[in-house]
Amino acid sequence: SSGKSPGPEMRGAGGLLLLGAVALGLCGGASAVAGAQTPDPAPDVCRLLTVSEVEKTLGQPVGEGTPSTRQLPGSSGTEDQCTWETQAPNTGILSDTRLSFVASVQSNCAQPDPKGCFKSDKQAAESKHEEKDLKKIGGNEAFYEFTGEVEVLVGRRILNVHFNYFDTNMSSRKSFERRSVAAAKLAVKRL
Repeated sequence: SSGKSPGPEMRGAGGLLLLGAVALGLCGGASAVAGAQTPDPAPDVCRLLTVSEVEKTLGQPVGEGTPSTRQLPGSSGTEDQCTWETQAPNTGILSDTRLSFVASVQSNCAQPDPKGCFKSDKQAAESKHEEKDLKKIGGNEAFYEFTGEVEVLVGRRILNVHFNYFDTNMSSRKSFERRSVAAAKLAVKRL
């Protein structure tokens, strides 16, 4: 049976398979590429941290997180954000502001890709001498900005957690870093 050619039914099936593969290459290739660029669904950023976790981070009682979404300029994608404000007024550095903590997730960045966007953010912080590499957070690249901000590349998304309306004299830089990193570690697990 080694010298025999396959029967007509085998040749027909092979031809159909080959024809199907060619059609997929010609027609389906474009949709497969487009499918690879399908936008990430928006994460529920307010679920990345609990109220009690944010209270621990800020050292003060906070209300529920307030979500917001904005389209970033150019091909930087979308930013979904959640802000937790202290319940007490006038806790921020400016009068009539409240100290707050913010978690945001940048999705669909295409300049040239999420890793490139993350590197660009890191280089901007390095140029101001305000950045330090962190040990990986949840296995992901991360850096800390001396403004109390942690940024983590998580797959195709960029997580950022930071303090808002705070004065660096409110606490030591080490304390801000420790609290930001702890919050980022919790958020990464839920992203």
